[in-house]
Amino acid sequence: MRVYNSKISRYNLVILNGGRYLIDLDSHKSTWLIPMSTWYVANNATKISEEQYMTLKKVPKNKAGASIWSFSGTMLGGVIYAFMKGLESIFFEEITMNLMLVAVLIAFFCSFIFRYVRSIVNLNKLKKIFNEEKTLKLDHFIVLNKDNTFYKKRCITGTIMLMAILVFLLSLLIQAKSLTVIPVIFIYLVFMSFLNTKIVKPMESMEYSYKTEK
Repeated sequence: MRVYNSKISRYNLVILNGGRYLIDLDSHKSTWLIPMSTWYVANNATKISEEQYMTLKKVPKNKAGASIWSFSGTMLGGVIYAFMKGLESIFFEEITMNLMLVAVLIAFFCSFIFRYVRSIVNLNKLKKIFNEEKTLKLDHFIVLNKDNTFYKKRCITGTIMLMAILVFLLSLLIQAKSLTVIPVIFIYLVFMSFLNTKIVKPMESMEYSYKTEK
C-alpha cells in the first residue's frame, strides 16, 4: 500500500491494489496522543475516482517559508514567555503543586480543543471541495491484514520516546516551579497531536485491505 499526502492534512490518499482511496487519519481520537498507533487501527476510508484523487493530491511546494515560520515561532515563544512570567509575578506569589496540576490539565484540555477544531475545519474543507457529502461518505475501513513485528517495534520505540519527552517537561515544571513551562508543554502536546497525519507512515510492504467492517 502506498500513501500520499492530500491537500487536507486530516486525510491521506492511498493506492491499494490499483484502486484509489481517501483515508481519514482522525478516525480515532486516541491517535492524537499516541500517533504511532495510527496504522494499527481500522481507519475510516472510501474509494474515490481518478478525478477526485487528482483534485485532492497535494502538489509539493518549496520550503522557502520554513525559515519564516521558525522565526515567527521563536518570536511568539518569547512573547508567551514574557506574558506568563508577568502573569506569574502579578497573581501568584507561590507556585503550589495543585496550581501546577491545574495548569497541566488546562494545557491538555486546550491542546485537545485546538486539535479538535482543526479536525472539524479540515472536514469542512473536504465538503467544500466536493459539495457532495454522499459521494465521500467514509463508511468503509482500511485494515492491516497481519501484524508487522518490525513496524510494531518502531511504533513502540517512538511512543516511548514521545512519552519520555513529555515526562521530562513535566519534571522540568516541577523542578522550576514556574508557569513559563506550561506553554512549552502545550506546544509539545499540539505537536504530538498532529504527528498521526504528518509524520507517521506505514511501510509499503505492509498489507492492508479495504473492508466494510472492522
